[in-house]
Formats: sequence, structure tokens, C-alpha cells
Amino acid sequence: MTMHWLPKHTGSELSTGERVAAPSSLANMLSHLSSHFEHIEGRNGAHQLLNGVQHGNPVRSSCIAELRQGYCNAMRNKGVCQGAAVPVCFEQVSQMLAALASALRDSEPGTLLAALLARDGFLVSLLWHTALRGDNAARLRDVDFITPAGEPACSQLWSAGRSGGELEPDRLYFFRPDGTKSQRAANIGRVPIKVLFECDQELCCAWWLQQWGLEYAAFATQPLQGFLTRPLQRNRLAFADKPMSSSSINQMLKTRQQQFNIGGELTPHGFRRGRLQQMASIGVSVADITQHALNKTESIIKQRYLNLDAHRNNLKRARH
Repeated sequence: MTMHWLPKHTGSELSTGERVAAPSSLANMLSHLSSHFEHIEGRNGAHQLLNGVQHGNPVRSSCIAELRQGYCNAMRNKGVCQGAAVPVCFEQVSQMLAALASALRDSEPGTLLAALLARDGFLVSLLWHTALRGDNAARLRDVDFITPAGEPACSQLWSAGRSGGELEPDRLYFFRPDGTKSQRAANIGRVPIKVLFECDQELCCAWWLQQWGLEYAAFATQPLQGFLTRPLQRNRLAFADKPMSSSSINQMLKTRQQQFNIGGELTPHGFRRGRLQQMASIGVSVADITQHALNKTESIIKQRYLNLDAHRNNLKRARH
């Protein structure tokens, strides 16, 4: 499982440079399994085997606890150097979106190439403007893009694009995820997306969503319904009807970064960290940043995302 299944992201590597599955990746996966047993199968409490019958949550067993501790110790002994995601800066985002927009303008409309460029531009702008975690951004559906009144907005966005209509400046939209790491769907907030054209058009998330929907419909000959992020099928000739994974988004960022020769380090969580720090740098209050991050605790946001001293090593790494 730790050798072949769990993702091996940048920031979890041996002193030799070989990437490994971080102990936190194993812990997160076991946490998801534990939640599955508790909330879906109703198996609560410590795991026990009584008269040959299993009781309780299998993840809450002594052997799983030994696995977690043993793997953590083994990775530490091998010299694992694990750090937080390097914050992405606005200059990297604007450079990436400008390059994608230029390539999209030069591509033939209705082709797979044009659709991929539009999808990736939407993803980059989505990660930056919403500061959502990669898996939350990947699971967004067309019904999660809404007006201030709570009405679905994708269809009107794409209808305006097909008729040649322009986006209305200062128009406010929202993304409403179906849940996050810290909040269930019933308690989730909304992330605002405003149409701002005082800078280049390609920085606008709503504009990229419009282009992605139009290019997908032209290529697939059907509207984009359901998941807003879609990977290619195995034959790489069409889009799959499922969301992209955080790992596939991470790989897309690496591919586009190399294609457009963009420096630094780009990861999905780096977008979240960089965006929240950028908001703090322009004077947004911690309370508003916490709300934008769809979190409940200001102290967590301050410590994990806004404490630059705690991430000095990551900032140094980003410059090399």
C-alpha cells in the first residue's frame, strides 16, 4: 500500500531525493477508512474479535496503530524530509494563465487540444481564486456554481458565450462545495467569485469556466454536466465522466509548468497556501480569510497558512 498505492508528492522525499509516501498520507487514508466504517457501516469503538466475530472499527485496532507508528519510524530512520506545500505566488499564476490563454487563442476551436487548454486554465484559476483543496476543487459540479440567490449559473454563463455575450463586470458568483475536510455539506459555506476586468481577462475564473464549458460542448457534442473537472479516458481520446483526482491535478500542473517554463514549485495545496497569504498581504482580515478558506478556526489558519516564520524553509525552497 505505501509502496504502490499512496501518492508520492513533492515535499515527501528521502535524503537521496527519492520520493516516498509520506506518513501523513498513510494517516489520512486510514482516517478516511475509519470514517467510512463509522458513518456508513455504523461500526464504532475499538476493534475486537469476540467468539470469531469482529466488532467495532477495524481501523481502531492495535495492529493498525503499530502499522502507523512503525511506518513513521521507518521513514524517519530513512531520512524522510517532509515539508508543507510551497506557497504559489500571483506572478506564477498570472504567467500560467496568460500562457494557457495564448495557446487557447492559437488552437482550433472544438478540438481536444482546445478543450484541454480551457480545462487546465479553469483549474488553475479555480485553485487560485477559491483556495480550495485539490480534492474539493476536483469534485465541484455544474450545480455548485451559483448566483447570489443560490440559482445554478453555469447554463446562463455558457448560453451567453454561445451568443457572443460578454461577462458582466462586477458580477458576483459563488462556488459551493459539497463538503470539505473540516465541514460537512450541510454546514458548508460559499466561496465568492467576482468578475473583475480591471486586469487581464485571463485572470477571471468565470471567464475560464465559460471557455471550458464551450470548448467541452464543441468537442464532446454535448453540454458539460456533472463534474466540472474531468480527466481523459485511458485512450486519451475523450473525457471521462468522473472528477480528476488531486494527484492528476498535481501532474497537470507539473506538465504545464514545464511546457511554459514557469519557475518555482506548483502544487494544488501550494495554491491554497499562496492565495491565503496573498489575501493577508493586501489587508484582508483573518476572520474573512478563515471564512474564504471554508474553515471554522482562525488559529488554525494563522498557524498553518499565515505564519510565514513557520514556513521559512519552504519559501527558501521555492526560490531554487
